[in-house]
Amino acid sequence: ETNENPMSLKIRTILPLIISALALLLVVSAGLTAYDAIGRRQATQAFLKVNQISQLLLHSAGQWAIERGMTNASLKSSDVLSPERRAEIIKLRASADQAFRDAVQRLGAIPAMKAGENDIADAERVFREFEAFRAKVDENLAKPGAERTPEVVQGFFPALTNLILVAGNRLRLTLETLNSPPSVTLAQLVGLRNLTAQMAENAGRERGVLGGIIGARSKLATEGARTVAGFRGQVELAWETIVPIRQRADTPAKIVAAIAGVESEYFGKYGEVRDAIFAAGNTGEYKLSGSEYIARATTAVNSILHLADEMGNASNNEANDEASRSTSSLALNMAMLFAGVALAAISFWIAFRRILGPLNAMTGTMTRLAEGDKTVDIPSLERTDEIGEMASAVQVFKDNMIETERLRAEQSETEQRQAQQRKADMIKLADDFESAVGEI
Repeated sequence: ETNENPMSLKIRTILPLIISALALLLVVSAGLTAYDAIGRRQATQAFLKVNQISQLLLHSAGQWAIERGMTNASLKSSDVLSPERRAEIIKLRASADQAFRDAVQRLGAIPAMKAGENDIADAERVFREFEAFRAKVDENLAKPGAERTPEVVQGFFPALTNLILVAGNRLRLTLETLNSPPSVTLAQLVGLRNLTAQMAENAGRERGVLGGIIGARSKLATEGARTVAGFRGQVELAWETIVPIRQRADTPAKIVAAIAGVESEYFGKYGEVRDAIFAAGNTGEYKLSGSEYIARATTAVNSILHLADEMGNASNNEANDEASRSTSSLALNMAMLFAGVALAAISFWIAFRRILGPLNAMTGTMTRLAEGDKTVDIPSLERTDEIGEMASAVQVFKDNMIETERLRAEQSETEQRQAQQRKADMIKLADDFESAVGEI
């Protein structure tokens, strides 16, 4: 029959199959785990690149927001912009613009941003348009308040706000949407950073509006108060979502400290300044200048931006830790993979060279012995394992066969001698009988 019962399969077939199955299981398991570790490592490395770009865009948006507040207050003021204040504004511009250019350059290396090419193009277009508009702003800042162009004075705040919205926040959100964080923890940190950025932007808008009102020594009209209240509502809404994370045991200490800093600087110290401004809003007799207000508000908003930075740093740290864990897991599983391959090779060598080969040789020897060939040499007699014990037993069997053959030969020779002796005795007896008869 050609179909054999599985129970009748020979050891030479079963043993390699079992070893192959076990080796394949180990290799596949280690290989899949290693592949997963490689994927997680690549994902965290990709996230680090995305996070760095997000940090650059956050930085540019934050610096532009400060420029917005300082410049708007100066445009609304009747005084000519001082050289010191101009130097501050130029420094803010340079920092913000360079961060944006670096971010756009790095976006080209992010494959997923192919789908966001329109947003990148819009951001670059708005940035170029605003750069051209800045020239008009600088011309007006060099003039007294009465000589400034109303379109430039009134158009600056919405123009820079639009730049922050398109080239800062919207582009960053597109980037983070198209590149999902590789873990739940990172996703939570990115989400909280977005809320913090929204909080900083609305606080910055309030700073810009109030800075312009104070710089112009204008009354805080109902419309202005309503606008500022809307910004403040967005700030508090985001804050209510952010602040509970400090109660978590796994929240980094720096984030907890940054939250405390926002409470102290923004809601505490700046809150008192804000209350005083609203109290004097009906008369326009503010106790500080537009520049002084911008400086205090900027310190408060910077505490929010610092919180966003710490969340970004925590994201980097978490991603680096995840990459380190993935690298360790990859190294361990690659070692297991190589160990599995080596173990499989050793197992096959043992199976064929130390077990199946000697067994086949022993089978052939026993077959020849069974056929009566007592000249065959018994293999593996020098071994001390089970194969050696089997060889010793076969040697005993061979020795017994030889001894039996020798005894059988001796017995045959004895029987032949006895027969010859009997024959000789009978012949002698016959001769003696014949002689006796002859004599008689």
